[in-house]
Amino acid sequence: MAGLTSAIASLMMLPGQHMGQQMVETMGYEVKSVVIAHNGIDVPFSYQRWLVMPKSVCSTYSQDIRAYSKCTVAAKDLFYDTCLNFDFSTLNNRNSSLLKNMFCKASASYQPTIVNVQWSSEPSELDQVRSECNTAKAALLAGRTTERLAAEHDACSRYESLKSKK
Repeated sequence: MAGLTSAIASLMMLPGQHMGQQMVETMGYEVKSVVIAHNGIDVPFSYQRWLVMPKSVCSTYSQDIRAYSKCTVAAKDLFYDTCLNFDFSTLNNRNSSLLKNMFCKASASYQPTIVNVQWSSEPSELDQVRSECNTAKAALLAGRTTERLAAEHDACSRYESLKSKK
């Protein structure tokens, strides 16, 4: 929780800003991006007007679906744990209630992307026959011959017959 404390506290800092900039910060109009390590995963997200922007959560992992899934699950857990377990009163900042509200809203509304990637099983008979039908149709595109028409008819008839039995 110590790492989380410093990360949350950094969200509240308004160092050396003039009064107008402090007002913008207090209202939360600017988009802010942060990365908070949680359960061994860096969880990046952006927020504006004291609301987490759902599409920004873990967006840096979007090219790797497994990593993205792990990050979104960690993000949901981060929002939940922070809302329930973080003592925002230790921040001594007028925006701490806004920050707590932000994490609690994200905890309630954010939905992680959960994937289970695994090797597929052998293709079914229906899949194999459909593939044969598609291959025969593609061969017809290369040129219509009596042999190709017969092969397409035979393969696609088998596919339609098998499909109607399922």
